[in-house]
Amino acid sequence: MQNNNTLPPPTDEQIKSHGMVFTPPELVNEMLNKLPYQVFKDSSKTFLDNSAGRGAFLFAVMERKMMAMSKEKGTRIFAAHKQALKTIYGCELDSNNAEECRKRLLN
Repeated sequence: MQNNNTLPPPTDEQIKSHGMVFTPPELVNEMLNKLPYQVFKDSSKTFLDNSAGRGAFLFAVMERKMMAMSKEKGTRIFAAHKQALKTIYGCELDSNNAEECRKRLLN
């Protein structure tokens, strides 16, 4: 899976035209660390990122859900990935970012 740190920052044009500001991976993890572990292993819990960008939050949530499912339930990684994808949702105005997010989540 692609690391969040490998993505280039938004261009000046993207910032100016769409107000794009991406959340650094460190801050994403800091915020997600505040949630109880239970939410990641519970397959009924869903997540929505209403400004998904390239998927930093969704990708981090998916990784945590996959780890929790495989650790707690003995689910294989492929099955955990498939299950996790059913519980995360994102909205994004920029079609290039939406496509990048989709690719990252599906790989």
